[in-house]
Amino acid sequence: MRLLWVRAGLLVAVLCAGLSLAAASARAAFPGQNGQIAFSSDRDGNSEIYVMGVDGSGQTRLTDNGGGDFQPAFSPDGRTIAFVSTRDGQGEIYTMNADGSGQANRTNSPGEDFAPAFSPDGRIAFWSNRDGNLDIYVMSGDGTGLARLTSDPGADVDPAFSPDGRKIAFVRNSQIYVMNADGSGQTRLTTSPLIYTAQPNFSPDGARIVFAGNFQIYVMGSDGSNPTRLTDSGFNAAPAFSPDGREIAFQTDRGGNLEINMIAPDGSHPEYGLTRNPASDLDPDWGVRPAAPPPAPPGAQAPAGAGAPAPGPAPGTGASRCGDAARPRSSLSKRSRLTRTRILLSGRATDRECSPNGRAVRSEQKLARVEVSVAVRAGKKCRFLTAKGTLSGPRSCARPLWLKTNTVSFDAKKANTAWKYARAVKLPAGRYSVVVRGVDRDGNLEAKKRSSNRAMLRFK
Repeated sequence: MRLLWVRAGLLVAVLCAGLSLAAASARAAFPGQNGQIAFSSDRDGNSEIYVMGVDGSGQTRLTDNGGGDFQPAFSPDGRTIAFVSTRDGQGEIYTMNADGSGQANRTNSPGEDFAPAFSPDGRIAFWSNRDGNLDIYVMSGDGTGLARLTSDPGADVDPAFSPDGRKIAFVRNSQIYVMNADGSGQTRLTTSPLIYTAQPNFSPDGARIVFAGNFQIYVMGSDGSNPTRLTDSGFNAAPAFSPDGREIAFQTDRGGNLEINMIAPDGSHPEYGLTRNPASDLDPDWGVRPAAPPPAPPGAQAPAGAGAPAPGPAPGTGASRCGDAARPRSSLSKRSRLTRTRILLSGRATDRECSPNGRAVRSEQKLARVEVSVAVRAGKKCRFLTAKGTLSGPRSCARPLWLKTNTVSFDAKKANTAWKYARAVKLPAGRYSVVVRGVDRDGNLEAKKRSSNRAMLRFK
């Protein structure tokens, strides 16, 4: 008997007495500019693959068939998505272009194939029971050159390549292991008593691994050191780093059903949601924004069948020769006030983009959000204002607690965003530091080197 527990999102792989439970995939996070987020959803009555912008906008369906499609994984260049489909009666690895075209079966085996993960050179790792046990396999992007990497009696699932392609993280019997890309050097990283550990995912710099443990999100060093818990309630799984390493997308049921949320790997801002609908949204994977192709030589003709060129850098990303000058800018109004019982902060923010001539100019796009951080020194550490209006316990001043502003309005004529943060508080007297930052629609943050968005508020 075969059971796909995709809707509930249990995300564990077990093979016992003929019962197969499909796991969510672990994926590599390749460095680059933040692009689209792929995910699966049953909002249209069947599990299909969707994509959306980094702020949850533009949710678009890519697949449409009678079988279930899930576990999407972007290729390193962001132009291809590998995924699992049961349209042929069992789990198989498919690939398609990032716009949903060109869907093709790449495995077509008598066994079950799940959890595709790309390598930097375009190979695809996955786990399968085709040889009677759950093991890790790798193949070329077109399905050729199949090789088995593990043959342990235990269950080996959830492979994820490191960004340099030299290592593969995977799960064996609910513990995280790492091995060389050819299957040698299998080494256990965790000795956790957690009953459920799954879905390891490397950070874009290869220094960290995010994973799910007992349905909470953790991050640790790529050598297994310093595991840190990021979530503390609900059913959380399938974490995926953003290409710039500043965010982690994951699935959670804290809103009453499975949705895609985002959290900072260092806890520098509160968690917030990307999807909100009555259906189940899960399996997020974050792709890089495809680079624009080089310009054709004068008089050259485009190849037959060539489509539109890939988009260039999105407004506000700073991913160009403009550097940090093309990131958002924000300011804090002199009318901002802080008392023992009330905080009122306001100001304006603008997005910036890189023009064709290489100059940073004001963008006409509305920012995704504006965030504030309010802190008071506590010895060598800081205490930060929380969403409840009280102060947090002492923590590193380098790890601020970011709060989303209450009100954001966009003035299209002036191409700027007016923001406000107001709430009742309960604070001791002191000298408070206020920092504001804008976040553009590609998830890129205001440059840290700017200081004009900082201010001190004090009261006795």
